[in-house]
Amino acid sequence: MTAPSVPGSTTDDRFNEVLVLIQSAKQQAIQAVNTQLIELYWQVGAYISRKLEKAEWGDSVVSQLAEHLAQTQPGLRGFTRSNLFRMRQFYEAYHAEEKVAPLVRQLSWSHNLIIFSQSKRPESGSSMSVWLFRKNGRSVNWSVSSKLHCSSEA
Repeated sequence: MTAPSVPGSTTDDRFNEVLVLIQSAKQQAIQAVNTQLIELYWQVGAYISRKLEKAEWGDSVVSQLAEHLAQTQPGLRGFTRSNLFRMRQFYEAYHAEEKVAPLVRQLSWSHNLIIFSQSKRPESGSSMSVWLFRKNGRSVNWSVSSKLHCSSEA
């Protein structure tokens, strides 16, 4: 029989299971938010890509969009001109890749930016993403389940 823990102490083993549940829920919430952000970035990138492709917009309109978002949504972060162009690059690099597109959309935005920084050409992003994911996944703390998914897709 184990000795009872002191109530109120941080080492009270009776409540470890609840702590594990809380931590698990936090992690799931973070993953859900990341999934939604990546989906938003994908959609914004697709929108910008379509507008530029149809010559409805020029590059300067993307700058105007960034300024408009900053003015109308003062607390909104991550929608600078350069990040809007990265969203476009993200979409254009992967939208035609049936196997890779769902995979990169599971990665965090930071991990996708690492892939882009390692790739000289946007179109090489898809094959580069699988290689970098396998090579650097551990060093940048990518999730094991995502790495396994990536390995099985390639």
